[in-house]
Amino acid sequence: MSLDNVKYIVLVLSGKGGVGKSSITTQLALSLSLAGRSVGVLDIDLTGPSIPRLLGLENAKITQAPGGWLPVEVHPSQTLPPIIDVSKSEVNRASRNHSSTDDTETSASSVDSAFVAHPIGALHAISLGFLLPSRSSAVVWRGPKKTAMVRQFLTDVIWPPTDYLLIDTPPGTSDEHISLAETLLQHVTASSPHAKTRLAGAVIVTTPQAVAVSDVRKELSFCRKVGIGVLGVVENMSGYVCECCGEETNLFGKGGGEVMAQEFGVSFLGRVPVDGQWGLLVEEGRRPAYGIAVTKNHEDDDQEEADADDREESEETTGEWEAGEANKDENKGMGSKCDGASLVDKYRSCLLASTFKSITGQLVDMVETSKRVPIGDDALYSTTPISRQDDLAATTSEQPRWKAPPPRMVSPGVSNRSFRPAKPFEVNEDPVKLDEVLVRVLGKDGDRMLTDEVKWLTVTHKSFDHGRRGFNDRLAYLGKRIVELQASLHMIAASTSIPEPKGVDQWGREPFKHPVLAGLAGLTLERKKAVINKKRLAQLASKYKITGVLRWKPKSPEDLGASGVDVVLTHAVYAIVGAVSLQKGGEVANRVCRERILGPLGLKV
Repeated sequence: MSLDNVKYIVLVLSGKGGVGKSSITTQLALSLSLAGRSVGVLDIDLTGPSIPRLLGLENAKITQAPGGWLPVEVHPSQTLPPIIDVSKSEVNRASRNHSSTDDTETSASSVDSAFVAHPIGALHAISLGFLLPSRSSAVVWRGPKKTAMVRQFLTDVIWPPTDYLLIDTPPGTSDEHISLAETLLQHVTASSPHAKTRLAGAVIVTTPQAVAVSDVRKELSFCRKVGIGVLGVVENMSGYVCECCGEETNLFGKGGGEVMAQEFGVSFLGRVPVDGQWGLLVEEGRRPAYGIAVTKNHEDDDQEEADADDREESEETTGEWEAGEANKDENKGMGSKCDGASLVDKYRSCLLASTFKSITGQLVDMVETSKRVPIGDDALYSTTPISRQDDLAATTSEQPRWKAPPPRMVSPGVSNRSFRPAKPFEVNEDPVKLDEVLVRVLGKDGDRMLTDEVKWLTVTHKSFDHGRRGFNDRLAYLGKRIVELQASLHMIAASTSIPEPKGVDQWGREPFKHPVLAGLAGLTLERKKAVINKKRLAQLASKYKITGVLRWKPKSPEDLGASGVDVVLTHAVYAIVGAVSLQKGGEVANRVCRERILGPLGLKV
């Protein structure tokens, strides 16, 4: 699976739309990258992909590689230079910590660290938005198409070595979520600390309003039912601090996410305020710049009158400082828009960086130290991942009546048999091996007759990967017509006797005779079926070792005959002839058919 290079997978979920899941995912990715972790972002919001725009990569395209898709690189691992152009107000305001803790020393240290160069991890992203022709293109898909696209994102993307894969999801609990949960729980171990890739859990995003919180509760229930652990809750849009006066206003209320986290027994990771500079950063690419220093402390109203004089003096000083900064911006562009820095470099100047430093610190601590809470009635929403088996065992009493017989109705002496899963059919992925087979089938330089894409298409059955990579039915149809035509021509040419009429015509008519019609006696349906049938063609394909390069999914890998391997091999032979006809022309295809197929079958050409 393509997730083998990923250490931890974290889902970003919410049952409500418009709460800022994509914004939270983007800032989590940037914060983890600043913490030195290599990060990948997978956007499965198929109808509204916004990750490309948030990362400033709307014009980027996905690269197709032999083994799958390559994600788009946002930035490589590097060492960022220290921040030099940092406003005085940023230092003052960075001491405001909007996370769940009130530790101001953490925020102050985060500001100090902005002046020190430090290494960051690489960041890559994949989204359906990279496949669309324009931003306004609509995706009008039904459920099966969405399910197939989600599975393809999880299985066909070749991720580089990645510490954290953040999956941005659409709102609700619909097709995308079910497909995502089933695929991850099938291929990724959720609880073993020794697993190559581990499903760490989900981060739930909400806003403080009661309407949003009520919908997000359903997402917590969804996580429990499918066996995905909840790492914590983030309360987004919790308050707004005016950049001019420093007045803090709770636009959507406050504390709804924290109350919900306490109610369900999960961690509350922190509050994220509304920051206008973050919007300018992702929309226009401007480096955050906070022009007016904030000296008013709203939590200490008793000191307001005593600090009035200090505030007036501070405002005068700030006005002079702003004028100097405005003159600088005339040369380098407003808000450092054109300074050429990367998104992660500019994000260090954003006040939200300190908030997300606290949130990601909690996530890393929970994920990498594998803190687990025993599963029980008091820990239904554990902050640690749980396995699917344990979750099913915990919810046995909630299963519907039709799903399993009651214990007292089970026949005595009948044990629950554990069937071993069938050994998977090994599909060839080596192009060298495929070229060797084509040389056997087509002769010298047979590996050069077809393009790489067509080579794989000729040996791909429609059962492989649900037909998402194409299959050879149409090529096989064309090739079958060519083989049958060449066989008919050979049978006509092989017979030289003109058939005699079986009786005397009562009106004395004589049948028409012509040398061209001499071979019609040898062209019969029975003779043709005796020469070219699926059994003989399958034996010929096995002789050419086509079986070793077939791409298909047999129903029973332990019994290929019962799974219809003869039909699949016959399709492959026909498809190779059809592909040669399209790539090299009918004359070359006829020669290949006569010399490499009909000749070995006993028809002398």
